[in-house]
Amino acid sequence: MKKKIPSSVKEYVQNLSDSDLNHLVQKSIQKLGGDYADMAYSFQRNREVDDWLRGAKSAEDWFDMVDLIGETAGRELKYRDESKVSA
Repeated sequence: MKKKIPSSVKEYVQNLSDSDLNHLVQKSIQKLGGDYADMAYSFQRNREVDDWLRGAKSAEDWFDMVDLIGETAGRELKYRDESKVSA
């Protein structure tokens, strides 16, 4: 079953700068060595995101949660790109 992302985590993604959002999306897509560690380092700086991730019941659950944040970031990036085109 897919976890639902809390509104506080959505707000975290929505409040990222364009640069940070692009960085997060690239890390979540590529998943090269160290990308999960980089994302975890970024997430721990936000209390709500860190608290949510701390609730993972297993490593697999944690990775799924991080992937869900990446998917949310991807949707936010697409939304911002579409907003710029229509403006």
